[in-house]
Amino acid sequence: MNSSERKLYDLTNLNELCSFDTAVVSQLVQTFIATTPKLFTELENGFVNQSVSEINEANHQLKSAFALLQISEGNKLVKEIENGIKNNVLNFDILSAQIKQLSLVISSVILALKEEFNVV
Repeated sequence: MNSSERKLYDLTNLNELCSFDTAVVSQLVQTFIATTPKLFTELENGFVNQSVSEINEANHQLKSAFALLQISEGNKLVKEIENGIKNNVLNFDILSAQIKQLSLVISSVILALKEEFNVV
């Protein structure tokens, strides 16, 4: 990634949290790669079912995953969804666009992590 590209994630805090143990960091990254698509599918299913509780549960778990890897664009989107739920103003048209954007963010981050950590 060249310096003009926006950083998709930042592992600084994760490295510090893991005392710079690369094996632990790698395992957590692999867990993110394995579980995040499933969480995203749960979010999509909640949207299709128009189930605020399903959306909220999946969104909360995604929020934790994004925070761990400091995925700023993902954090921004899940916080917007969370605020819509908290304030009882969840708009499914806006949510549709947010979900599409989340899909792009997740795909990009996973691709970059796989490349950085040599995960197939």
